[in-house]
Amino acid sequence: MIPVVPTTLSVVLCLAVHAAHATSSEKYYDPALWADYYLAASWDGYYVDNTWTGATHGTMAEPFTNIQAAINFANATNGAFGANTINVKDTGVEYPGPLMFPNINAMRLKGWGGTPTIAYRGSGPHSTIMSGTNYASPLYACMPPSQVGLEDLVIINETTAPGDWYCADIQAWVSWEPGLTNTPERYRFGVTNCVFNGAGRNGGVRLRDLDQGHMVPWGIPYANYHTSLVQQCRFDDCRTGVMLMPLQCARIADNTFTSNGVAITALQTNFWPYIRPYTNVVIAFNIFHATAGDAIKADNFDQLLVQNNTFYQNGGTGVNVNAAALGYHGTAGLHNNLLYENYAGFSADAADTNALIANNNLLYTNAVADPWDSFGTSNVYADPQFVSTDPLDPLFLAPLAGGPADNRPGHGGVNFIGAKAPVPEPAAALLMLCCMMLPARRKTRPRA
Repeated sequence: MIPVVPTTLSVVLCLAVHAAHATSSEKYYDPALWADYYLAASWDGYYVDNTWTGATHGTMAEPFTNIQAAINFANATNGAFGANTINVKDTGVEYPGPLMFPNINAMRLKGWGGTPTIAYRGSGPHSTIMSGTNYASPLYACMPPSQVGLEDLVIINETTAPGDWYCADIQAWVSWEPGLTNTPERYRFGVTNCVFNGAGRNGGVRLRDLDQGHMVPWGIPYANYHTSLVQQCRFDDCRTGVMLMPLQCARIADNTFTSNGVAITALQTNFWPYIRPYTNVVIAFNIFHATAGDAIKADNFDQLLVQNNTFYQNGGTGVNVNAAALGYHGTAGLHNNLLYENYAGFSADAADTNALIANNNLLYTNAVADPWDSFGTSNVYADPQFVSTDPLDPLFLAPLAGGPADNRPGHGGVNFIGAKAPVPEPAAALLMLCCMMLPARRKTRPRA
């Protein structure tokens, strides 16, 4: 590891890297593509401002003062299968939870003018934001529950009630509908650019399956309604960062998990008739840091892809999966992951590893030399030489360009290991930036 880079220099490094280091995670994980809310339905927009004192009609000029009032009004006005955006103004005063979204409706809760805070700080048995509960009733097995989008929000849950409670317990519908959203896929909405804090006791996000009727003989199979998306979020001090309930198609990408009990879990084994088994789950370009236990803990993934993540100083194992349970629909893959100073790198709990493919992972100074460290092909056992280990630095856990994590052919054409693209050392980056600026200066110099 090289010395921590000062913050100002880190910004310069970032600029140089974006201009000169063409290979980066953005090429393979494109936030614009993943978050392109191309809507089949028209969205009706409502506004909320908890400091407003005038008339309340839900417009920008006369906003509601209460989020639940806006949710209820949108549901009553637009009815079932309505599509609504509720814009919540950042006033510096937090909004209280809990909030409940109605069944058979699609609503997006989005920060307006900043990143407002929604918090439940009571002692009752509540998650801060909840979807409707059609998934729990046989009567509604063929009808979708509420579908919730969350963007640009800080969501907190501090309940002391016994039980399993979350900042958000939702179906995050990010669907591909042939003939409506066109190809390639355009994701309608998901969980984007949010901060979740569970006060050490409660979870971040519990994702439920929208298509809960798919396995029911008399249910309507919403076969194309899937792909739950969580991207560009931060999970701090949560008992579980993301709890994946049995579902088909989820994308957990470009997030930072810090100081959680477990970062991502998928442990449900009770596939009752209204729940589909796990399949097609992608966990990519995330940073897992200072997790008390295992970063990723799963027993029943199918077609699991864990690609280009960085696992740093976690108290448990970086990736802990049951390989024997992974091959129902297809193999699972662990590719281009960087595992550094964890208790252990990765572990597959069963002897049958035919369903698991590991390739091009970097393991270094993990406390336990697990036999699984040698499983797979083209693994690297060398110091990635992080440019910075300061969590506040923009280059936190970016490996050094030209080092062991760079120029490594991997899954999907990614040519580096870890969540962040390698960057040049500071002196080289400054020289590179100067070289790039000189031609521009010559072009803009006025003629005599």
